Amino acid sequence: MQPLTRRNKDEHPAVTDPDTTIILGDVQATPDCVIGERVRLGPDVEMRGALISGESVVYNSELEGCAVGKRTTVTGRVSEGVTIHHGSVLGQLKVSGDIEPPVIGSGAFVGPGVSLLPGTEVGEEAVLLPNSVVTERVPRRGVVGGNPAMPRGVVVDVERVEVEFDGSEFEVEGRRGRAFDLRLTDGGLEVEEDRPHEFGVIAEKRPRIVRLGHAIELPRRPFTFPLYVLQLKTK
Repeated sequence: MQPLTRRNKDEHPAVTDPDTTIILGDVQATPDCVIGERVRLGPDVEMRGALISGESVVYNSELEGCAVGKRTTVTGRVSEGVTIHHGSVLGQLKVSGDIEPPVIGSGAFVGPGVSLLPGTEVGEEAVLLPNSVVTERVPRRGVVGGNPAMPRGVVVDVERVEVEFDGSEFEVEGRRGRAFDLRLTDGGLEVEEDRPHEFGVIAEKRPRIVRLGHAIELPRRPFTFPLYVLQLKTK
């Protein structure tokens, strides 16, 4: 863990665009983080292996191996393999420590446009469908949607896959290529070199992580990410 300050952001290996990165207060980030353009961090942020697309605000947070899409606001504790897609708001909008931040378990999916109220807990491998307003605890492998969010199904199977991007290509399950489609069937995990449909990765102008058909575009920097592939049963 390295301190990330206004004075050292030009040299910190996680920062891709120091001119548009704003640091406020105490921020710590490991060198394997990737921080995109126009990101505001702090106060009180710790990041380990986190990937931030850009144009986002992160404060009062602990991020561990997660991926954050554009135009998001993030507070709280976010575990590995979580993807927070564009336009989502986690916790309060104002910088304040008076409200308990949310907690998100490993492998969870936070769809585009989701609002997660302060103090809400999201279980491991849960799914928050796009544009949901989540006001109550979501259980492990629960699927919720709507305003307010209500149960919409369950996650019936999960496979965790380590994906590595070297700046040009991805490596998935020992295979190298520019695009991989991952899916779970009754026979287990299937990996094909093809554009992803629901889950996978693709390297074009910028690398993208795809979950449930929604992509997070990242800066073209090497990174490793634990991709949780989910199989859902919806109502």
